[in-house]
Amino acid sequence: MKNNNTYDLVDRAVWGDGNALEEIVILIQDKIYNLAMRMLSDPEDARDATQEILVKVITNLSGFRKESALTTWVFSIASRHLFTVRKSRAERMELSFASYGEMIDRGLALDKESGYSQADERLIVREIRTLCMYGMLLCLERTDRICFILAEVFDVSGAEGADILNISHNAYRQRLSRAKKRLRDFMDKKCGLFNPNASCRCERQIVYEITSGRVNPNRLVFSGDIRNAQDEDSLFDYLQEIDELQRLAVLFRSHHEHTLEENFTRNVRNLINSNTWKVLQ
Repeated sequence: MKNNNTYDLVDRAVWGDGNALEEIVILIQDKIYNLAMRMLSDPEDARDATQEILVKVITNLSGFRKESALTTWVFSIASRHLFTVRKSRAERMELSFASYGEMIDRGLALDKESGYSQADERLIVREIRTLCMYGMLLCLERTDRICFILAEVFDVSGAEGADILNISHNAYRQRLSRAKKRLRDFMDKKCGLFNPNASCRCERQIVYEITSGRVNPNRLVFSGDIRNAQDEDSLFDYLQEIDELQRLAVLFRSHHEHTLEENFTRNVRNLINSNTWKVLQ
């Protein structure tokens, strides 16, 4: 949506148009949720954070000065919130690259036939790949993590990222460079998708991930319908054709985007219609 159209929506919402406000919420809620998911790595915590961020956006909408895209302003609010929100369930594991590497090695030691059908195994592998990507993000400090997510997942420019986080362009570049190096060094040693010579493949982790309780094959958190899953063989072939720096971004963008369920949208709609929150306050 062009900025002018978005600005018009904001004007209408600020002056009390509930339909315009709902349209803004629908426009931004999945972007916020995907940012929160990658920062917190837990769907329930991410949903809670998304609702809290949406309330902040709604109640501060009259303060949007139209000096940037609406999504830039929203990401700025979301980033400040995600810096200060309590640690998610996943973050409380206090993962480091060293401990995560040890976990991967334990999984490789248990590598054997899973006993699942090919179709089920594809879904489980997809779940493990997404869980692993999120796990690696959790090994980064929040300040570095959000720079990497903004740049490599949401394709935010350096100047825009610095504005979102209210830091200097040099500080943003340093954080992003540090995050990329740490992820690249770790994946070069461990991840077979990133480096074909590395020993780990997602399918080799199936037995460990299930027996450890990290993955429940009867209740997959991150994997949807198999028809929407990206073919891993095609992804692997593509990764071999691009250079290392691109490979890092492609891998972190390759898993599916998360969408909020209908009842979440309905709850936000009820919140808007309740007149509990006034954008002009």
